[in-house]
Amino acid sequence: MKPKAHLFVVDDDTMPMHIQKGFCGIIKIQQQNRAGNLNIAFFNQMADIMNIKVGDLVYFYMLTKGQRKFFRLQDEDNFDKLEQGYYGVFKVVGKPFFSEDEIKGIYPLENYYIFGSTENENYSRFSLNINGKVFKPPILYVRIPIKPIEHYEDLENKFVDDNQAYIDKTDEGMLSTLLFKKIKRIGEERSITPILPEEASKIARLIFKQKKKNFSLNIDRSNLITNNDPEKEVKLILSSADGQNFDLEAMVESYILHRLNNNLPLNGLDNIIGDRNEIEFCGNQIQYGISGNKVDVLLLHKKELGGSTAYRYKATVIELKRDQIKKEDITQIIDYQKWVAQLTTFNNLKAIQPVLIGKKTSIRINQATKNKIKEALEKINELGVSTPLFFEYVLSGNGDNIEVSFNSFSIEDIIR
Repeated sequence: MKPKAHLFVVDDDTMPMHIQKGFCGIIKIQQQNRAGNLNIAFFNQMADIMNIKVGDLVYFYMLTKGQRKFFRLQDEDNFDKLEQGYYGVFKVVGKPFFSEDEIKGIYPLENYYIFGSTENENYSRFSLNINGKVFKPPILYVRIPIKPIEHYEDLENKFVDDNQAYIDKTDEGMLSTLLFKKIKRIGEERSITPILPEEASKIARLIFKQKKKNFSLNIDRSNLITNNDPEKEVKLILSSADGQNFDLEAMVESYILHRLNNNLPLNGLDNIIGDRNEIEFCGNQIQYGISGNKVDVLLLHKKELGGSTAYRYKATVIELKRDQIKKEDITQIIDYQKWVAQLTTFNNLKAIQPVLIGKKTSIRINQATKNKIKEALEKINELGVSTPLFFEYVLSGNGDNIEVSFNSFSIEDIIR
């Protein structure tokens, strides 16, 4: 699978340290919530992390915090202000890992810190009281080693602001999924976002075109963040209380992404995934509309014809369900196919291959539901989208030894 690009959302407290020390920090989320149940946010984050592999590219989108800023630049008046926008380009050079270490910056960031625990030596020094509400610095417990791409000195003092990224039409293409992401909804915040290949190229072009600004992040090349302890690496966590279904839908997503990014077989799915070397993009939770619609896993397949000639011949759109696949899941294909085709396959609907994975639809569904499914499948066929493929995931083993196989089934046998 080819390297892909990710966007990390950071702020003006953390972004300078990420670049200077060479890592992406991800906020700590507890595996269980206060009620003692599995924390969905933790497992959604785990799915995002499972989609990161060594060699992938990294961009930062920096938000400005205003009065909620904890740290101040040394000799601040001598530098241009770090402004909100896109910064890059970096490459992932190590596997994600857990760390409680405190990190302190060097000039001009000697007043900056990244904390891995509330017990860190300097953590208690920083606290903001704004209108009676107390704020503390985030705990960035998950860390991903990165390094600048070659010749980064040409980019270090450049960034792309929102006007250049979204409004300026002098550079071809659109940052469509990233524009959709800016429409925020409570509970949908994500610090990591996969970027479509066209979007990654556009951001890179825009960065290269910018004039240098007068600020120095002073990359600490002799002390870039690394991990030498395999036990600290982020591991895939799966569980099933009944031995039949995963406890959370995000676990299905995490399992598939982990296998793809580690070039491990996916029993039953390998035929539809095809040649791993032809996968130019693998992304999860890809937003395709302003209303927040997303596809669970998107694979883009590109065939090399020789030299610089290549073409994208398929987009595999995988929808995941923890429980039984329902008619609503099938009708959803009608909703997303047009938008996904615009984003990824140059409006070629036939190049979209829908795949639904969950537990097998019950043969005891009533006739009215069967008729609705038939109508949806006929509509999909009329639109010219490839016939949906249906798979049931089947678990075996338990605990850390859960194995998954994917068995294809015919929806026609159920609705006839």
